[in-house]
Amino acid sequence: SLAGKDAVDEQNGVLARMKAWRERTKGEIAGKLGGMAAGLFDRAASETDSTLDAWATGKVHAEKINYGNATSKANISLAQDQAVADAANPAAFGAQMGVVKAELKNIARRSGYDAAWVQAGLQDVQQKTLTQAISDRIAGEDLRTANNMIKAYGPLLGGNADALRARANAKGRELEARARIDAARAETEALKGKVDAFNSNTAGMSDAEKLD
Repeated sequence: SLAGKDAVDEQNGVLARMKAWRERTKGEIAGKLGGMAAGLFDRAASETDSTLDAWATGKVHAEKINYGNATSKANISLAQDQAVADAANPAAFGAQMGVVKAELKNIARRSGYDAAWVQAGLQDVQQKTLTQAISDRIAGEDLRTANNMIKAYGPLLGGNADALRARANAKGRELEARARIDAARAETEALKGKVDAFNSNTAGMSDAEKLD
């Protein structure tokens, strides 16, 4: 069955194929009838045409909505991906959210949703996008940017703000512990190097000579 863009195509969509099938079928049957039978068939065919027209028109309308909404959702997804990358720049992030809001309005217009639905959808997208963007910065150990974003976008993060702060703090402690371990390892390696150098330079000497 036809769906989406194919269903609404003027040349080969539902309405065009339905019309072609009806004309072909009516011609084949009418050619075999005559007199009163032909008149009765023509009247019945006209009633059937009305029913099929209503169904086909409804089908095309529904598919236009589905196709349009699918396109809008794809555009929203692309804008979200770009917004994750741009989130450290409020202006660039805002531009992508503008795209999201416009597409949500398009969906609302096609589907009969109100402004409250658009606003709720936008807030949901903003929260999910920013949470992902900040989580990526934390995972990438860019804590300065992550903490700046949490501070800048706090109200848009909703209940996720505290969890992100906790994750950033935990990552900070992890990095500090790792730095201490690395410093201790470096100190140990340096000391070992000095001992090895001393042993190499004093190889074959007596203890007294080594002390000199």
